[in-house]
Amino acid sequence: RYYKVTHDAVRRYDANHLILGDSYEAKNPISETVIKATSPYVNVLSFQHFGTADEVATNMHYYHQLSGKPTLLADFGVPNYDTWEQGYFAHHTDVYCSVLKRLREDVPACVGLHFCGAYMHNKVRKHGLLDRMENFDEAYAEISAENRITEQWVRAVAGK
Repeated sequence: RYYKVTHDAVRRYDANHLILGDSYEAKNPISETVIKATSPYVNVLSFQHFGTADEVATNMHYYHQLSGKPTLLADFGVPNYDTWEQGYFAHHTDVYCSVLKRLREDVPACVGLHFCGAYMHNKVRKHGLLDRMENFDEAYAEISAENRITEQWVRAVAGK
């Protein structure tokens, strides 16, 4: 009932708005009943998942197969806690790149990856692709390169 009421309220005011649904934790068991119940009322199933490329791809594919809906990796990150002694969390660029590549190549129903806490280094999060002055941290050049590959792939698939 929750999903129907929410869906109908959104549609009443905006017939074209994508409904992403709740963000589920994909590494934990989620009732198939819940996924099937939400499917008629959302456009995309959203998930949080902090794991390896194999784990993420397996789960994103599973939920797509179960629901028939595209999936979105709406919250993903790979902090390297070994860098905490230096006063910040670095990101594991190799894990990010392997997950993005795996989704691109093996899970076409996954329509995106949102990198948690990734954008700007700040006093609270202590990690980010940009420093506080919004300069790109060259330590993340691999991430930037993998994102460019994905952008080119999306343009090719879209015919643009």
